[in-house]
Amino acid sequence: MFHHRQPVARRRSNACGPKDRRGTATVEFAFSASITFFLFLAMIEVGRFHVVRHSMDQAVYMGARTGIVPGATTAQVEQIVADRLRAAGVLGATIAVSPGVIDTTTRSVTVAATTPYDQNSWALPKFFGGLDVAASITLDHENVAFD
Repeated sequence: MFHHRQPVARRRSNACGPKDRRGTATVEFAFSASITFFLFLAMIEVGRFHVVRHSMDQAVYMGARTGIVPGATTAQVEQIVADRLRAAGVLGATIAVSPGVIDTTTRSVTVAATTPYDQNSWALPKFFGGLDVAASITLDHENVAFD
């Protein structure tokens, strides 16, 4: 006696075949590329922020060094700082020198500069949006060195 077997219905598996996965690589690339591109721009922006910050520090230091030499004027100090910042590509800086008149009685010279980072951003201006970059230094005048 022969038993006739019924054909077993195959269950459809959840695994997709190659035809069903054609757009998967494109979608994965779109997600990963956008995140990678954002991180790349963020790295550029953080680097630019540090360049601006260091340029401000260096410019006020060079201005203060100019101001502590006997015979220097406030205008010379401001010009040195402005030239350094312009050479570094820093825009919109406000420069302040104290005291307003440098003479033989000056004990110290303070130079400060501030710039809005929005004007100096390269890639993502909203990353550091609304931030001001500032630098300041005070050096003793050379008159004090000989007291």
